[in-house]
Amino acid sequence: GKSTNVEVIYSTTYVPQDVARAQSSNTCVMVAPNAFGSNAQAARDNHFMGSTGTMTAREVRESALAEFKGLYQGLRDIGVRVHLFAHDLKHNTPDAVFPNNWHTVRGGTLKLFPMKDENRRLERREDIIEYLLERNKGLKLDDSLLAHEHGDAPKFLEGTGSLVIDHVNALAYVAVSERAHIDVVKEYCASEILEPVTFVAKDAKGRVIYHTNVMMSVCSTVAIACLESIASDDDRRRVRDALTTSHAHTRELVDITLDQVNEFCGNVIEVRDGSGAPALALSRRAYDAFTPHQRAML
Repeated sequence: GKSTNVEVIYSTTYVPQDVARAQSSNTCVMVAPNAFGSNAQAARDNHFMGSTGTMTAREVRESALAEFKGLYQGLRDIGVRVHLFAHDLKHNTPDAVFPNNWHTVRGGTLKLFPMKDENRRLERREDIIEYLLERNKGLKLDDSLLAHEHGDAPKFLEGTGSLVIDHVNALAYVAVSERAHIDVVKEYCASEILEPVTFVAKDAKGRVIYHTNVMMSVCSTVAIACLESIASDDDRRRVRDALTTSHAHTRELVDITLDQVNEFCGNVIEVRDGSGAPALALSRRAYDAFTPHQRAML
């Protein structure tokens, strides 16, 4: 499928419904980038932020909104249910378009996550939280991890930016960074009955990658990962084995390069369409950067 800026790939491999249901969702939360802009706080360790060149702040927002519209419509077209919210300048949340960094809904719990940058903590809006609790009767709120934001040595874990979860095998892949502290990872995984698979990943310039989900994604039958970004040989083997051989449900590995990470080939996500079939949502930039062989695997 195709929209203005989003591609949707359907797998030709049979996927059992229980696997698809466990790994991916037919429902998502989206926040329109009505007040999107460059975030100086986040730019300190997010080296994937691109320059806006000579574009004005208004032009940046209009461009972001046009791309967002394509993504939103592309997901709706295949039957994904979207809870859509807006934000404006008064919220002071230029990165609000990424709500997966501050919350997850898993196992009947709405869990909130400690965020590194102060203006990103403002994204945890009461109106969104109350809406999700109201629409999902029985959903419980867990904000226990937020205690890590305070104190002399604050620690962070930024949702499914930091965590790439293999729900089928109960694993959580985490590239440790300033935004993913090992102590918070262990606490989260213990509460969710997940086994942490931690490592350090670096970009082509040797800088620590700030979020795991820019270098890997786990889907129902395939996993996408940039193994060359993982600094340790032992960690690299451990991640490869966890993805492909050492657990009950194995996947075919699409090993991407650091250049492809820069084209956001790792920053993709599996969703389920209206019929329950898994589909991969990704930017056209990422789609074009995959090789023909990799696209066939996907």
